[in-house]
Amino acid sequence: MESPFKSLAVTAAAEASTAATSVLGAHLLRVVSKAKYIEAVEPFLERLVDAAVEAVAEQRAGDPLASLVEFLGSVLEARSSAPQGPRSPVPVGTLAFTKSMTFFAARVDLEVSELAAATQISLTADLKEDDLKQADIDALGHVLEAGGLPQLKHFRCVGRVSDPKLVPRLVAVCRAHRTTTTPLVVSGLDPAATEADLTQSRLQSCDALMVAADLEVCGALATLRLSQNVLRDAAGAALGAALARHASLTRLELRECGLSPRSAAALGEALTANTALTELDLGGNRGLRTDGAASLAAGLERNGTLRTLRLHGCAIGADGADALADALVANTALEALGLEEGCALPIGLLRHGSPELDLSRRGLGDLSGLVLASLVERNSGVTALSLNGNRLGPLTGAALADALLQGRAPIARLDLSSNQLGPKGAAALAEALKGNVRASPPPHLPRTPRPTKPGVHREVHREVHGEVHGEVHGEVHGGG
Repeated sequence: MESPFKSLAVTAAAEASTAATSVLGAHLLRVVSKAKYIEAVEPFLERLVDAAVEAVAEQRAGDPLASLVEFLGSVLEARSSAPQGPRSPVPVGTLAFTKSMTFFAARVDLEVSELAAATQISLTADLKEDDLKQADIDALGHVLEAGGLPQLKHFRCVGRVSDPKLVPRLVAVCRAHRTTTTPLVVSGLDPAATEADLTQSRLQSCDALMVAADLEVCGALATLRLSQNVLRDAAGAALGAALARHASLTRLELRECGLSPRSAAALGEALTANTALTELDLGGNRGLRTDGAASLAAGLERNGTLRTLRLHGCAIGADGADALADALVANTALEALGLEEGCALPIGLLRHGSPELDLSRRGLGDLSGLVLASLVERNSGVTALSLNGNRLGPLTGAALADALLQGRAPIARLDLSSNQLGPKGAAALAEALKGNVRASPPPHLPRTPRPTKPGVHREVHREVHGEVHGEVHGEVHGGG
C-alpha cells in the first residue's frame, strides 16, 4: 500500500526503536521500570499509529482493520531493511570509549578531564555546518551509557540544531539517562525555575521543540515567555502537546511567533486537558485566522481555568469572533478577551457586573463588539451600558441591534457616541431600543455631551427620545 504517510510511519518506527535501545541498552538487557520505558518510547509509537490511521482513512478501505495491518506490515518491512540504530555500548577504559569522549569533548570545547566533571556544557559551533549531527547524539549516548558524564545536568543545544528530525533523537537519549539530580535538559531551561523569559531570543523551530520537550522536567515553571521568536507550526504543535500535560504552568506568552491554524489546533486541544493555565497570549500571530480562532474556541468550551486570552492582530475576522462568542456560552471561566491591541473585553463584568456598566474609551473594535453583543443578548441584568469613545463600527451596530431584539437584556439606555457606527448601524440600534424597553425607567449613566453640528447622532437621539421617552427613558447615542 503506497501512501504519503508511509515515510512518516517509517521514521516514527525508527525513532521508537532508537528510544527503546537508549532505555534498554543496545542488547535490550538493561532492567528499567515500565514507566520509564513507556515515557521514552510512547511519543514515537503514537506518531506511528497516527500515520497509520491517516493512511487507512486516505484509502477509504472497506475493511479498515485489514488495511491497517497491511500498512503496518509494510512499515515494519521497510524498517527492517533500513540502517539500524545506535552501536553497542562502549565500556569505560576501552579505546572506543576514549575515542567517544575525545570526540564529544572537542564538540563542546572542553578537555576530556573537564568534560567528565562538567555539570553544564554547550555545543559550541560557530558555523552552520557544525550544527548538531547524528554523530554527536551517538557519541553522547555512548558516553552516557558508559557513565562517563555522571554530573551532567545541562547539554545546551539552543541555536545549534537545524534538522528537526534530530531533536526527538537527542531528547530520547537524554531522557533515557535522566535522573532526579541530572535532568539532562537541552534547551537551557532551569528545571527548578518558576519563570523563564526567552522573548526575542532568536529561537527557531528546533529550539522551541527542545523547550517543549524539556517542560516535562520543569515541574515548578509557572510563567513561560517565548514571544517574538520564529517558532512556526511544528514547535506550536509540540508546545500544545506539552501544555496539555503540564500541571504548573499558569502563563504562556507566544506573541508574534509565526503560528498558524495548526498550532492553534494543538493549543486548543491542550486547553481541553490543561487545568493550570490561566493566561494565554497569542497576539500578533497573523496566520491564526478564522480556523485558528475556531480551534481555540473548541478548546475554550471544555476549559474551566483560563482567565485571559489575547488574540489581537491574529486576523480572526468576524467569523472567528463569532466562534469565540459561541464558546462563551459553555465557558464560564474566561474573564478577559483581547481582540484588539492594547485592550481587553471584560467578559466577567458583562456576565456578572452591575446594572450600570461603563466601558467607555477602552479601544474596543468591531471584533470585541461582536462578542459583546452576544453577551448582551444573554445578560438579563444590565440596564444601562456606556460604550462611548471606542472604535465600534457598523458590524457592532448591527449585532447589538439584533441582540437587543432577540435577547433578554432590558437595556434601556445605550451610549455609543464617538464611535464609527455609520447611519445604518445607528438607525438599527434606535429601532431595536424601541422594541427592547421595559415598563420602569432604568438607572442613568452620566449624559455624554451632544454634538453641536447636525448629523446622525442628533437625528437618532431625537427619533428615539421623542417616541419612547414618555414610556421609559430609552436613548441611544450613535456616532456617525
